Amino acid sequence: MMGGLLWTMIPLVLGNILVPSQVGMTLLLLLRQRDGTSAAIALISGIVSMRVLQGLVFGLIFTGVSATIGHKSSDPVVSAFLIGLGLLLYAAATKVLLTNEDPDAPPPKWMTMAQSMSPRLAYGVGAALPLIGAKFWVFTLSAVAAIRNADLGYIAGSLAFVLYAVLSCALLIFIVGLRVAGTPWSLRALEGIAAWLKRHNKLIAVVLGAFFGTWFLGNGLAGLM
Repeated sequence: MMGGLLWTMIPLVLGNILVPSQVGMTLLLLLRQRDGTSAAIALISGIVSMRVLQGLVFGLIFTGVSATIGHKSSDPVVSAFLIGLGLLLYAAATKVLLTNEDPDAPPPKWMTMAQSMSPRLAYGVGAALPLIGAKFWVFTLSAVAAIRNADLGYIAGSLAFVLYAVLSCALLIFIVGLRVAGTPWSLRALEGIAAWLKRHNKLIAVVLGAFFGTWFLGNGLAGLM
């Protein structure tokens, strides 16, 4: 059971880590001259807080559904859900490829505001980020379902989801660590990451959509066989 949970959770964590929008906003905060580190920490705190809240709310909903229709009979529903998610990610990747617009990117105004937003506002923006992108909903709901199906119990399941929420921000925490270190190497690394992300933003979004779209679709179809 735990092996199956890890097999499911690792791609979900990696998917969250690699979504360009939240990395880009964190870098914008860190590279500014004033209160950048505090604002970036507040942004990450907002992201983690909202994911934990989503886990609590949807964990309770999934528990209620399971109690109503039974775990075994819900398997086709879960499979259909995974197939739908896979198709959604394919659609998002296609849109990026054809229009160069990432449907999960935050509004441009938010990116402009990153140059001056206070830590309090950054926390609010961080809490909003998991709500505006389809990919974030896909990963969060899939993590909730995977932990629910693992039957870990309320406390262990809750801790597992909190761990998922924190690990999903591992790259953001790492780049904040680079900024806190303040060494010439770490600052150059931050600037290099920002430049690389700007150059390859479209490619990352397309690869993520195609990879995880295939992963969800394959798992969903396998569950129906």
